[in-house]
Amino acid sequence: MAKITRSILINAPVEKVFEYLDDPMNMMEWHPSVTNIRDVTGKGHNQKWKWDFKLFGILFQGEAQVTRNQTNTLRVVKNTGGVESTRTWNFKREAGGTRVDYELEYKIPTPVIGKVGELLAIQRSERVVDMALANIKEKMEAK
Repeated sequence: MAKITRSILINAPVEKVFEYLDDPMNMMEWHPSVTNIRDVTGKGHNQKWKWDFKLFGILFQGEAQVTRNQTNTLRVVKNTGGVESTRTWNFKREAGGTRVDYELEYKIPTPVIGKVGELLAIQRSERVVDMALANIKEKMEAK
């Protein structure tokens, strides 16, 4: 499994940032590769939804489930299906805003995209994470 870790300071209250990321429908606003979110059920721990994700023009579909959720502190989401991953979000109050520590552990579907595609996907994933976090920061600081 590949792993990406990032940390970003967002000039917005932790409650606002957590609430925004707690709603899976918002992913289509901030995640550049997510094309659809549907069938959202539940809230907090055990919340589930289905997603569509494009990588190099290939559509992957899967399901997500929140496996750990502590309001304004922690959110862990496990994805199964086309791209298997675990996303861990840690939220901390800092400097009048919110420090978000993000970790993505994921498995590239090598049989679908090949070994060369896997290497390119790892590089692309780093850029996508950076874009996603920048989008979240922009949305939270603009509102």
